[in-house]
Order: sequence, then structure tokens, then C-alpha cells
Amino acid sequence: MAKKKRDVFPTNHNKASRIFELLHCDLWGPHNTPSSCDAVYFLTIVDNFSRSVWVYLLRNKSEVHKVFSTFLAMVERQFDVKVKIIRSDNGTEFTCMIDYFASLGIMFQSSCVGTPQQNGRVERKHQHILNVARVLMHQAHLPVSFWGECILAVVYLINRTPSGLLANKSPIEVLCGEPPTYDELRVFGCLCFVHNQWAKGNKFAPRGRRCVFVGYPNGKKGWKLFDLDTHEFFVSRDVTFHEDVFPYAASSVPESNPAPSLDVIGFDEDTESSFGEDEADSTTQATEGVVPPILSSNEAGSSSAIPQENPPSAAQPRRSQHARQSSVLFRDYVSNATSNLSPVPTLTSPHSEAMQDAGWRDAMAKEIRALEDNGTWTMTTLPPNKKALGCKWVYKTKYNSDGSIERLKARLVILGNHQVAGLDYHETFAPVAKMVTIQAFLAVAAIKQWELHQMDVHNAFLHGNLDEEVYMKLPPGFSGDTPGRVCRLHKSLYGLRQAPRCWFAKLACGSLRLPLH
Repeated sequence: MAKKKRDVFPTNHNKASRIFELLHCDLWGPHNTPSSCDAVYFLTIVDNFSRSVWVYLLRNKSEVHKVFSTFLAMVERQFDVKVKIIRSDNGTEFTCMIDYFASLGIMFQSSCVGTPQQNGRVERKHQHILNVARVLMHQAHLPVSFWGECILAVVYLINRTPSGLLANKSPIEVLCGEPPTYDELRVFGCLCFVHNQWAKGNKFAPRGRRCVFVGYPNGKKGWKLFDLDTHEFFVSRDVTFHEDVFPYAASSVPESNPAPSLDVIGFDEDTESSFGEDEADSTTQATEGVVPPILSSNEAGSSSAIPQENPPSAAQPRRSQHARQSSVLFRDYVSNATSNLSPVPTLTSPHSEAMQDAGWRDAMAKEIRALEDNGTWTMTTLPPNKKALGCKWVYKTKYNSDGSIERLKARLVILGNHQVAGLDYHETFAPVAKMVTIQAFLAVAAIKQWELHQMDVHNAFLHGNLDEEVYMKLPPGFSGDTPGRVCRLHKSLYGLRQAPRCWFAKLACGSLRLPLH
């Protein structure tokens, strides 16, 4: 009795067979700072099958019954299905509805006291929602009173994020059968200007309202905004966004104290692992979530609510000092367009067609000469009980920076996929420098004011020495009058499984001989 511990919670692989067969629900709160609509709780409902999530902002626990009644009616009318099972903790806001659920034929399941792991699906959802919301709030430097709008925006995004657990589909796609659109997505908390519809009749009145983007309204084709001058929430479709400018950043963060760096939080954090014991409290801990467009959360009173913290109306937004770079998707468009104007040798039947083109024949002959000069192989006969690996030519057209053709490259590649472990190779591991190591090295060099020199080793894999006895068939097109002859490899070739390891051994051996002071 003195050493009794809690039993291990096994991973639960059971999953509902259709939408709304099993719902997980939980109540989060109370928060010490009311939201813009005076909410201090939010109710989370998770569909076990589609992983879709609905979130409702609540002022008190007594609103749970009304919200559930509305939700069940929506499910029955919009999806033509009936909820079978509802699972929650032992909160009084849920246990008081047992008779109500029974009257509808719904089975109510509750977790054991002090065991939130049995309802881990929604507990994990809470954590996911708050992790992402925390990042968005810090990025936009919004006052804490905006937490409600942030939670709803996060849920909207997560419901539209593909998940590996759903075969790379989003929860909303599994729920509704159609993939979502992403044209309406904007950066949460960014500066935007809205057409001023109340300026009619005054020719000199401003035609725009300075606002902050705070979410996606339900049932309306527009964006939810907060006016920085009048401090009111409203919805509009006539919006111009400045997604790299955050108005609250200039007033809430001193210039000398930049925003702390934040870990990257993914929108897809759904997992099958059981909920840990250190993430227990179902009303104070958090999980993951999303709101399909069919259903909105309770936002009563949000149109006139004034956050407790507001930036000075005269404060000008501070634009980001980071240099904006063009997307990598467009970097090669100019060179590609230029190269498409020139006749490019293309190969539909690689070797047979290449032999008909003088340029490719010269490229192959040049590659063979380079390999022979490098001492890559010697010609011999195949010993008994040995097998020669095949090889093939890989053709590539090299371009200059302006898109013009630089040269034709033919590379001989051995078919390493036919190698036998323990016979043709033994070890294949070769260490690779991580980007964090490179960054640390560059940082030290900058502090020490060292000179850095960069070099490139042409055909690096061809310099490694082979320890194994490997034979290769003669390259296609160069067998000549030597039937029965093969190449005994002394150095590695592209395609060999041990080629990276051989090159690293060569590089390490040469580096150790360098005089380091």
C-alpha cells in the first residue's frame, strides 16, 4: 500500500466509424481576464471521427446546456445524423444534463474522478488551441482581452489544416466532403484599412477606417475587424490588409526590448498518444481545436465591447524592419523563361537517343575519360561466383545564370539498388553537418573576425576509395570489342550505397593533415 502507483494508460486506437458517432467535450476556464464579449470560459466539442472542433465562448457554466441544445439541433438538421455518444469529465455542467441526453437517446460517458486521460482527445485539443493562440497573441502584441477572438481564429485555422491522421485531409474536408478554400486567410492581428461607409454626405471625411484583423465571422462573407479609433468590432468585406504591420506592437513593446523568439507551433498537432498525467486538470489545462463554418460561437455583446488595453489613437504603426524578399517560387522564372526560348536538347529515350546527338556523345566520352584519369576502375574479367552491377547514364542540361545553355552533362551512375549487404557493402552511414552547427560556426567566426573561405569539390563522391570488391558492367555505348570484360571499381561511383561514407572518410583524412594553428 505504501508504494502503490497509478496504472499505465494504454494508447487507445478505437475510433468512431462515422461523423458525430462520438463527441468529446470539455469546459476551459475561468480566465482571470474577460474577453471582449465578457466571456471567461469556452466550451470545446470534438468529433472523434473527423477531428472537427467547435468552440463556444461562455460567460458562465450555466450556458452549457443551452449551447448543447443548439449544437445537437444543428447536427441533426445540417448533417442529417444523430449523435450517439457524448464523453466528458465529471463537471457539474455536464452531469446535470444526463437526463436530457437520455431523453434524446444519447449515451453519456464520463471519465473517472481525477482521470482526464480517459477524455484525452479533448484535453489534447485544448492544449493545441492554446499553444497556437499563444503564438498569435505574442506575434500581434494584442491585449489579453482579445483572447476570445484569438481562440476562435485558431480553431478556424486548425479545422482547415490537413492532418496526417486524416490521410492528409483537413477536418472540415472529412466532415463536409469538400476541401476548404484558403483565399480568405489573413495574418491575425495585422493592420488593415476598411472602406468607411459612413462617410457619405461628407466630401472631406476619411474614406478608410484604421483597424486590426481579429478573425473570421460565422455566416458572413467577410472579416471580423476592430476599429482602433472607435474601439468597436464589426464585419466588412472591403478591406485592404498590411500583413507585415502590427499596430499594437508599436505601443506595447519598447524599441529596446524586441519581442522574444517563439518556438514554431504547427496547426496540425493531433496525435494518437495517450494524454499524460502531468497535463491533468480538465478545466485549467488546454488542448487543440477548430470551428467549421457551419457553426459560430457565442459572441453576444462583442460589437460594443472595449478591451481593457488600447493603443493610443495617435500612435503610428511601426513597420517591420526586416527586408522583404521575393518568394523562392519566383526566383527561377526569368531564367526559365529565357531558357525556354532556346532549343534545349531533350531526351525521351535516354541512351538510344543520346547516341544520335553529337553533343551528348561528347559529354559521355568526356565523363569516361574523367573516370579513367581518376583511376576509378580497371578492366578485368569477372571472377567466379561474383556478380557485376549494372550502370546507366543520367543526362542533364546545365544552364548559365541568364538561362542560356552552359554545357551538356552526362553522369555514369551504378545501379546500387542491386547491391547485396555484407558482400558489396558493409557500412553506409556518413555524418552530415546540421544547419545549427553551421550557424554556430559562422557566429564564432564573426565574433573572432576570422576569414572564411568556401570551396566546392567537383564530383565529390568519385574521390572516395572502396574497401569492398565491387564489379560493374561496361558503360552502355562503350563496351566495344571487349565482350566478357567488366570494371573492377577502386573508387566509389554515384549510386553506390557506401559512396557518401567513402567520401567522408577521404575528406576527414585530408582535413586531419591540414596544419591547424
